[in-house]
Amino acid sequence: MDKLATASHQYKVELWTDRIKQCRASGMSVRAWCDYNNVSDKSYYYWLRKIRLDVFEKFSDTKDYSLPIEAKSNSSMVFAPIQLNNTTVIADTAIVLTING
Repeated sequence: MDKLATASHQYKVELWTDRIKQCRASGMSVRAWCDYNNVSDKSYYYWLRKIRLDVFEKFSDTKDYSLPIEAKSNSSMVFAPIQLNNTTVIADTAIVLTING
């Protein structure tokens, strides 16, 4: 991927990461949030999947790393050390990792 394509991709990832966070923080359903914000729900789910795949690919070569987790009570960021094995499942409704091992 050339520099322009990489920069464009990174911009879109940041844009959609922000949109996904806004949607989840709104308390609205994805469809309602998308309608309210004039965003296609197909685009929402496309980018949700793309971002998750990017994250998975980034960490698939690594066995040990810290996963950032936002604490709901005081909105601070904490890091939970986890170990990736062969199976990782990422759910659609929230960022949930199920790691067998």
